[in-house]
Amino acid sequence: MNELVFTARLMTMPHRLQTHVPPPSLLAPAWLSLAIFWVICFSSFNAVAESTDQHSTSTPPARVQCLPDQIGFLRAKLQGSINRELSWAGSTLDCTGSVRPEGEGVRLRFSQATEKHAPLTLLFGISKLHPSESGAALPVNVTVIVEGQGQFFATQSENKCTLDEVKQTPLSSMTSESLAYQITARGFCTQPAREVNGDRSILMSWFDFSGRIDLDNHDTSTPSAEQP
Repeated sequence: MNELVFTARLMTMPHRLQTHVPPPSLLAPAWLSLAIFWVICFSSFNAVAESTDQHSTSTPPARVQCLPDQIGFLRAKLQGSINRELSWAGSTLDCTGSVRPEGEGVRLRFSQATEKHAPLTLLFGISKLHPSESGAALPVNVTVIVEGQGQFFATQSENKCTLDEVKQTPLSSMTSESLAYQITARGFCTQPAREVNGDRSILMSWFDFSGRIDLDNHDTSTPSAEQP
């Protein structure tokens, strides 16, 4: 009798188990979704790895040095809306120089990449100085730019600042086919550079610098209040 009861229970078990197993038509989409998920993850991993590898092996653009052996510098004292004493030098100093439009003098630009405050750019326009020349008591137009804030301070004339002394020497040691000169000067301003489209002003009471002028770098921009 016990054997008959056990056999009867055993015969009913497959039916009960079958009620808990999803039909194959429902299992297929689940496995398909899981497979697609892993394919997407693997592809994304490869894309990220490839991108990381490209960035790690790429060489950053070479930095153009201001002067050989990092001898370039700019020092200046600013008073007024900006009170700051600048002392820029070393590998983080950026300086460029060019001939002004139509050969009317030269234009110099200085900036410092590691400036702790709002980054500044200083421009000097010397209309009565030409490449290779030295001189004294030369008028100079000065512009101070506050980078990223759209602020420009300019003397807008050459009767407010003066170069006491200017000296130029050929940069024969530079590894370049173009002719360039090192220009070293010191000067002062008796009147401030006033903000363009504003009421503020900055007086550069004294300054001195050593930068460069590249003869093949001709500035073709139109002179303005922002560009001396």
